[in-house]
Amino acid sequence: MPSVTTSTELIEQYAAGERDFRGADLRGADLAQADLRDAQLNYADLSRADLTGAVLSNADLTGSTLWGTNLSEANLKQVTLELADMKGCTMGRADLRSANLRDADLSRANLRGANLFECNLSKTNLDRADLRDTILVTVVFDGTNLYKADLRGANLEQDDLHSASLKNIILEGANYDDRTQFNKDFDPIAAGMQKKVIPTSR
Repeated sequence: MPSVTTSTELIEQYAAGERDFRGADLRGADLAQADLRDAQLNYADLSRADLTGAVLSNADLTGSTLWGTNLSEANLKQVTLELADMKGCTMGRADLRSANLRDADLSRANLRGANLFECNLSKTNLDRADLRDTILVTVVFDGTNLYKADLRGANLEQDDLHSASLKNIILEGANYDDRTQFNKDFDPIAAGMQKKVIPTSR
């Protein structure tokens, strides 16, 4: 496993065929637009790095530190971010389809406009996160903390929110349908959500 401390070293070694960068110290690295698909960045420190528009599809960032990292418009399809520290990171308009964010800490993170279709948010901490206008279709919120999260305009169709913490959550204008499951004590209409009618097949 090679040792990298700069974005140049990482990109050069990746281009040479290396994929194992576990534990790398890349704090503050400029990796904007970098192609790092399939990279192993488990427990790497990427805090405050610039990964704007980077391609990290199928990469493994289990236990990594991305505190304050910029991942705006990044391709994070099927990425593993389990147990990652992502407090205050920016992921606006990022593609997180089928990503694994189980047990990750995204408190105060900005995910506005991100696509989280079929994303695993089990036990994820989204305390005060900005989830406005996100696509959250077919997401299972198993034990997810959404305390004071802002989901205005989000699409929550076909989701299971039975066990999610919805205390003080902001949901005005968020969409749901008959397939969305809430706790029996939760009234989506009273919370300001908008129900979408599922077209019936003829």
